[in-house]
Amino acid sequence: MKIKLKAPAVLWLALLLSAPVSGALAAAAENLPDSYSWEAVGTVGGCMAVTLLIVQLVKAPVERFLKIPTRVFVYLVSLVLMVCANIFTGRITGMGDVALIACNAIPVALSAMGAYELTFAKRDQEDKE
Repeated sequence: MKIKLKAPAVLWLALLLSAPVSGALAAAAENLPDSYSWEAVGTVGGCMAVTLLIVQLVKAPVERFLKIPTRVFVYLVSLVLMVCANIFTGRITGMGDVALIACNAIPVALSAMGAYELTFAKRDQEDKE
């Protein structure tokens, strides 16, 4: 004998079961730091996420006016973000820091491009077909 549940009944059941969890999540969310602070953007993961968002937002207009490869554009965005984050948090003490940031911008750019490939490239390829 199969039991058929209607969609609203399943949604109500899920809502009732998640009520105690949502209270705990709300209490934990009060202790979370601001997700887009300069300290967060200065990390590899934070800079990768912001780089991905910025590049996807401005890629089409930039490609219309500037004929630079997307990989170079991604690297420049990640470099500018990391330099700004380190300037605004006071972590740059000399040119050696800028050289290290330029090296750290490489894995950030590669991670942002890889994240794009995992999430959007397959969909873009399906749209072309």
